[in-house]
Amino acid sequence: TGIKHASGNLITIFDADGSFDPAGLPIMLERIKAGYDMVYCSRYMPESGSDDDTLIRLLGNTIFTFLMRFMFRVQLSDSLYYYCMGKKEIYEFINPQSVSFSLCIEVPIKVHRAGFKYTEIPMRERPRTAGESKVNAFSDGIRILVTMIRMKLAGI
Repeated sequence: TGIKHASGNLITIFDADGSFDPAGLPIMLERIKAGYDMVYCSRYMPESGSDDDTLIRLLGNTIFTFLMRFMFRVQLSDSLYYYCMGKKEIYEFINPQSVSFSLCIEVPIKVHRAGFKYTEIPMRERPRTAGESKVNAFSDGIRILVTMIRMKLAGI
């Protein structure tokens, strides 16, 4: 809904729990100005990390990142950290359908498949300052896996 109603030409996905570092915004904007269509942040690149990751989430992310790279050839190191910036026209073109955590898988796969130029930058996930995590490792993991299988079967 937010993407659909955004009036600017750039979209940033930014959690309200304080875990996303706003210092990443000018870096992402710099990469967009340098010619990238989409910029993703990664907690697993050198000079990055997470103060909020758990062993279960790390394991799940490792599996899903491997699957995304293997099944779809998407070259990202952190498939489940959806702190990103991209051109609104890209979102309109790929028309994401997910309304759950599957969005973090669907968008990069569609961006890659459509041939848009993307990159990732290192980012530290800060400790949460508000709210509680809404991620359920098992049920959200199943939804993400089903999304990946459906996309693969659909030839996306």
